[in-house]
Amino acid sequence: MFGLYLGVTIMKESIKAFINEIERVKGKKTLDFKDIIELNGPRLTVDNQLTEEEFIDAMIDYCKKEKEKTCPYCHRKNVVKYGFTKNTKQRYKCKECGRYYCTTTNTPMYYSKKDMKKWYEYYKLIENMTPIRQCAKKLDISIGTAFQWRHKILNAIMPMLKGKMEGTIEIDEVLIPESFKGNHSRNFNFHMGRAPVRRQRSASEYIGCEKVSILCCKDRNENVFTRAGDRGKIGYLRLYELLADKVTERSVLCTTNNMGYIPLARKLNCKLFKLRGCYEVVDGKYHIQNARAFGRGIVNTINYKFKGVATKYLNFYLSWFHWQEASKRHTRSMKLKDILSMSLYSNQKLRVCDFKNVRSLPRYIY
Repeated sequence: MFGLYLGVTIMKESIKAFINEIERVKGKKTLDFKDIIELNGPRLTVDNQLTEEEFIDAMIDYCKKEKEKTCPYCHRKNVVKYGFTKNTKQRYKCKECGRYYCTTTNTPMYYSKKDMKKWYEYYKLIENMTPIRQCAKKLDISIGTAFQWRHKILNAIMPMLKGKMEGTIEIDEVLIPESFKGNHSRNFNFHMGRAPVRRQRSASEYIGCEKVSILCCKDRNENVFTRAGDRGKIGYLRLYELLADKVTERSVLCTTNNMGYIPLARKLNCKLFKLRGCYEVVDGKYHIQNARAFGRGIVNTINYKFKGVATKYLNFYLSWFHWQEASKRHTRSMKLKDILSMSLYSNQKLRVCDFKNVRSLPRYIY
């Protein structure tokens, strides 16, 4: 199944045809991960379409060929083979920058000592949004490893979720309590930044700065976007930072009663409808009910399925929800291929030592 990754040269004709098709299309335009997914669809005959296992092999083999041509650090093509790693992976050396790398460099599998079959099974669990403890139990790995793998994958797909919203765009904000969930016993520099909250205190007793706002956007074409905003309400500067490259000009913004949307709409050259509540409808079509449902689904999943998430990792989970919502009409097999392609092509890596530097909010003290 994963013979290509381990150095076995046997390759099915269908995999060869798929890789040749990628090379042909790449010569005509810049290849996006969505194009790679489509190449395994109607562009190939039914007999030549790849199974999930063959698709994994093809993607890894294609990434291997790309690494043979181009250095992932300086992006130059003066590259030579330079032995093997301890895990029998082919190693390369760039003659321009002098750095070494292998086929998994800048992917979630970088630095991993587990075989690819276990990673493939974990991608299936990610596609189902399986909780960490269940992932650890099914794959016979530790809870810490399952946690790290999840965030390595989510960190890889986050920059790949591109695209703009247009037309009528609904924008809503939902609030969740600020969370410092996790084991801080070994982090001697940890500082919560506020007094501990009594567990018996009701939700109405939380003050504004102890809540984190999540920006939830959705247009009528099912394009979505969500990111962590700020403590309390989101101000104009943060709104502009998040939405400047996500909203097309001359769109119609349906928003909450946040005053920050007035200068935002003026800056983005958009028409604005400020609504007093999620149930208000203007002219029979302008409302924020779809964005509110999207946001409530995020909050319910965080609170009841994951039992809360640490605020510092909130953007990872929001990118996960973004991808799930954007691909909800896809088949399970297509979703699995989608997330694998994004993680391999994002050129992102997150080492264990980098977890302490993860941030989701501006002006945030951990």
